[in-house]
Amino acid sequence: MFRKLLLLAVALGTLSLLAVAEDKKDVKLSGTWVREAEGFEMKFAFKPETMTIGAKSGDNGVTVTAKYTIEKDGTVKGTATEVTVKGDFPNPPKKGFEFSFLFAIDGKKAKLSDFKGEDAEGAKAVVEGEYESKPD
Repeated sequence: MFRKLLLLAVALGTLSLLAVAEDKKDVKLSGTWVREAEGFEMKFAFKPETMTIGAKSGDNGVTVTAKYTIEKDGTVKGTATEVTVKGDFPNPPKKGFEFSFLFAIDGKKAKLSDFKGEDAEGAKAVVEGEYESKPD
């Protein structure tokens, strides 16, 4: 009887530890990811707490530096801390712009989906899609 209770206690303890580990699952993003879509070259470069997003079309472009966090469900939430525009880039985001997306990595490929941000509907077709890892 004691042995059964001990086994049950160990099993419950193990399940509790697994549940806690799952809650604290650390998702980390790193590296540089690129794609071309609708005449734009898109680039996401991730560091531990900041990311740089670049969009370029010919001589026109925008570079956004943002702080970001990753929610438990994998949603990446960012806030633009710096915006640099080159040439005549149409409708660049402003400093303070808040946005979110999902970024699923599978080896050397990744898929960005569910992009959201105020007045960002027009950017979805360019931002969302398949990205490839690019050596830094």
